[in-house]
Amino acid sequence: MLHTATQLEDERKKLLRQSKKLNHKLREALENEYREIVVGDRHFSPSDAARFVTNHRDVHGWIPAPIKLGASPSLTEQELVRLYALGTSHSAEEEQDARHPLPEMAELPSERQFQVMVSEYQHLLTCDLTVGSDKWQSGGNGSDAVETLANKLEAEFAGDIKRQSWRPYAIVAGIHGGTEMEVWERLITNIEKASEANSKHALVLHHRPRLSETLPIHKQRQIVVEICKHIDTGGKLGFLQLATRSEWRQFINTVSVTAGQPNHRTHFEAIGYLAELESMRLELEDLWNTLIGQHISSLFKAMSAAPELACRALIPEIRRCLAWHSTVWEPLGIKLKAEGLRLDDLLASLPREASQVSEYLLIERLASSVIPPLLVAEAGRRKIKECEAGFDRLADLSAQVDPTSPDRGCIGRIIAAVRSRNAEGYSAALEYAIDPARFINEFLLVFDVYGVWKKKMPASSREKYCMNDASKSYVCTAKAWR
Repeated sequence: MLHTATQLEDERKKLLRQSKKLNHKLREALENEYREIVVGDRHFSPSDAARFVTNHRDVHGWIPAPIKLGASPSLTEQELVRLYALGTSHSAEEEQDARHPLPEMAELPSERQFQVMVSEYQHLLTCDLTVGSDKWQSGGNGSDAVETLANKLEAEFAGDIKRQSWRPYAIVAGIHGGTEMEVWERLITNIEKASEANSKHALVLHHRPRLSETLPIHKQRQIVVEICKHIDTGGKLGFLQLATRSEWRQFINTVSVTAGQPNHRTHFEAIGYLAELESMRLELEDLWNTLIGQHISSLFKAMSAAPELACRALIPEIRRCLAWHSTVWEPLGIKLKAEGLRLDDLLASLPREASQVSEYLLIERLASSVIPPLLVAEAGRRKIKECEAGFDRLADLSAQVDPTSPDRGCIGRIIAAVRSRNAEGYSAALEYAIDPARFINEFLLVFDVYGVWKKKMPASSREKYCMNDASKSYVCTAKAWR
């Protein structure tokens, strides 16, 4: 009996202890409904939290349940802080706009490009572009093609080129061809021959040859050739040989080299090169003075010690002038006509002058005075059309991203700025478009396991808060995380 009483007493004490613990836990549970929960420096009331959950059950009921207590979240503390901060860093309007598709930023012009486009367009609208509109017919390419032609004309008829007063005569000779052109080609040939003779003479300058002042140049060249042939066949230049050749004797007595009177073949060869050079200069002098020298006040003998070398610098330009009409002007005329300019009518409307170079003067006047203002006005007219077409394409490009609501969200702001030609508004719209994009990217960056998270959501919530696969745009909102 005593043993049984002892066991029952122990069991009673044990039950009393359990009852005490349960009462304590019950009291703690009741107190916890009103005791604040402290997380860091923030305080939460469990009763308020319960009422919040009850009141917002329909809005946030998509969170996967049941939630396992003590489970480790897949997000770090910093990621959670950043996630919840998104709910306060963006306004309701921005979150709503984030639901709409965003344009591809790479396909849109930059702020600077749009500003230049608008500035140029507004400037052109203030210009008088009616000049010569009746001189053009429909067709042609864009404004860049017209501007390119204007630059080519300006370069071809620049002041430095027009100051070369001999050029018109060479150009007209190239237009007429025949004997007129042959004269200029002979000038080129004579310059080249004289330059070659100068080079040969330079090789024998150490002999210091001097020509006869009593014999003509052509006669001295002839005698040199005869003497060289005589020496090559083994002949001598002794008393008997010169006694029967008075011209040879006179020539040898009146020419000289460094050693005195010439007596070797190399001496006569050096004198022959000098005679050839002087002969080439004589042939070149009159032709140069007539065709070029008198027009630029630079006569042949007054140019330099080696005038043929100075003349040689103009050979490329002479050749260009002879072919100028067929290689420069005619291609330009074809391009001008292709762009729609009534070139033949313009040529027919200009008066002719009685001049040796009237053909060139007519072209020069047309290209330097008449056509340039027409090109400027036409390029402006085409540029206005291109700008307007560019604005329309930009607006259409943005509208195609979200054809159901093109006037809403970031796209609506961009389209409004484009239609109003507002550079500042466009800049603000781009900046506004970048901000929701950053918001969405940060949101999805936090949810690196987006696919798993999406699958766990109910269909209705997934449609409301997740990515719209059809439009390929992010339509999540931070409201769900507040």
